[in-house]
Amino acid sequence: MVKQCDICGMTFEGSNNARYCCQECKKKAQIQRQKEYKAKRKIQKDLKARQSTVLDNNAKNAKRQGLSYGKMKAQEFARTIKVERPKKLDDYKHRKQQFDEIVEQNLANAN
Repeated sequence: MVKQCDICGMTFEGSNNARYCCQECKKKAQIQRQKEYKAKRKIQKDLKARQSTVLDNNAKNAKRQGLSYGKMKAQEFARTIKVERPKKLDDYKHRKQQFDEIVEQNLANAN
């Protein structure tokens, strides 16, 4: 089967899996793959180092506040939740007065 070399572009007679015309091209391709792998691996290591640094900084901040990391995150989450504010104090006083009046009526009716 006639094929074209992936490295130099020369045509050659090869088997089904052949991609290179000679050992030199095969070696060049191997070196190229190694360089690509090392570059990719370096990016992954740098990214992992940055992520662990962020986590370490968060843990240090929690420690400074006298909290565990989980408690600090729970407090941050609690700030994001919409909390209903209690109604005005006057409304509570009014309800208490109504309740006291009902209690007094029931006590008067019981006697």
